[in-house]
Amino acid sequence: MIKITDGMCTIKPESTFTIYDVEQFVHSMREKLPSIKVIVLDFASVDEFDTAGFQTIYALHKSAQAQSIEMYFTATSTAVNRISGLFGVSDWYQSLLKEGGAHAT
Repeated sequence: MIKITDGMCTIKPESTFTIYDVEQFVHSMREKLPSIKVIVLDFASVDEFDTAGFQTIYALHKSAQAQSIEMYFTATSTAVNRISGLFGVSDWYQSLLKEGGAHAT
């Protein structure tokens, strides 16, 4: 799920990013964040994304901003798009979608 190469952290969940996944993710990211310069989110394969998953990504974005770490989505799934629409944060979400990045409709 998390791969770091030369300061670039790629986060690519296999199928879920829910309340059952985020505790371990948060713990792991706390340890790794000081050595990261860029966070790339590839959520194309995420079939299940819930409010805990959204809150975790939002908190990660705030932490990244505070530490001047660039963060963006390269790809998202319908599940991720649905939650951003549900919360009314489409503008924030779109600001994290890398230009030219793929997203499901």
